[in-house]
Amino acid sequence: MKAIYLDHNATSPLRPRARERWLELQEDAWANARSLHGPGVATRLALEAIRERTARALGAQPSEVIFTSGATESNHSALRSVTLELQGDSPVRWAVGAGEHPSVFMALDELTQRGWITQRVVALLPSGQVDLDDLEDALESSDALCLQVANHETGALMDLGSISERVRARGLPWHADAVQAVGRTPFRLDDESTQMITSSSVSGHKLGGPGGVGLLLWRSGRPFHPLLGDSEGETGPRGGTPDVPAIGATLEALEESLEELSRGLMTDHRRRRDLLEARLCEEFPGTIVHGVSGARLDNTLALSLPTPDGGWPDGEELVIELATRGLAVSTGAACATGNGAPSPVLMAMGVSPEVAAASLRLSLGCETRHEDLDRLLSIMDEAMNSVGSH
Repeated sequence: MKAIYLDHNATSPLRPRARERWLELQEDAWANARSLHGPGVATRLALEAIRERTARALGAQPSEVIFTSGATESNHSALRSVTLELQGDSPVRWAVGAGEHPSVFMALDELTQRGWITQRVVALLPSGQVDLDDLEDALESSDALCLQVANHETGALMDLGSISERVRARGLPWHADAVQAVGRTPFRLDDESTQMITSSSVSGHKLGGPGGVGLLLWRSGRPFHPLLGDSEGETGPRGGTPDVPAIGATLEALEESLEELSRGLMTDHRRRRDLLEARLCEEFPGTIVHGVSGARLDNTLALSLPTPDGGWPDGEELVIELATRGLAVSTGAACATGNGAPSPVLMAMGVSPEVAAASLRLSLGCETRHEDLDRLLSIMDEAMNSVGSH
């Protein structure tokens, strides 16, 4: 029997439309886009057409779209470039949300170790949203802000309008990780609530595109310092030969996900998510749903289930137990899985270490079916009876 896959916030399977476009471009745009011969010119024209369509889809200018290997590279590139732009005699002071993705903290920690920056972590509320009072206090003594649009574990949606007001008052650059938001909630760079965002990262494989492709949206007029530079790179901002077939496939996945969003697919996800949440809470009294008091992505459910003896299971042990029974879920950010530590996102929300270590993240996608719910509940019940409390 086919596994039930509920880990779309980690990655999504390749969409048929994306696969078809990838194969087409393997025939039509396989050459080096910087070459001057016919195949190179054809590839370059295809790349620029992809760039223009990507920009239209996200409310940006074509010159503001930089193709990368993924959101991790986009985050590292943006944070490093802003730091180099602002660098002076003193370290650049970054305000950073406590719930950021591990790739963001890795980038900032590296810059901190070099002595280039200092970090001021901004608190989260129990809802998972950023504490606006603490944010305002942090911005008074900061040079730049790093704050995501939607959280990767809880799905918590930040109040972009209120954040923008505070950023506008300070005139600071703002890097916003939009990986979980794009295709799942309305997000465009030309919206009033996002106009203060100066850079943003997007990941193709979260949308059903191929792995190894991401976007960095970088506002025109800001100096950019490439993380990877060479003389034959991706039209200047990034070194290396662009994988045009994979980039084109990513655009197909992006456009299809935006079409689904406009047709109300996320509303369907919310109904399924809410039904699943209610049935799990009924089946496992004492269940704690994380971020339920605030706005969340419609496809995301983060929760901790108590064991029959009233304790809390080890989340990673439970994920493995569920996988053996045909249910694919996760404990949070895939790149942080396996470190044995409770979720830092949940800890920042005030969740106890025991409950945080028991957390599961269920994230729905375009192929999630309503009829999977009964089977999921049966699997969850079997697994919970097999794992012990820690």
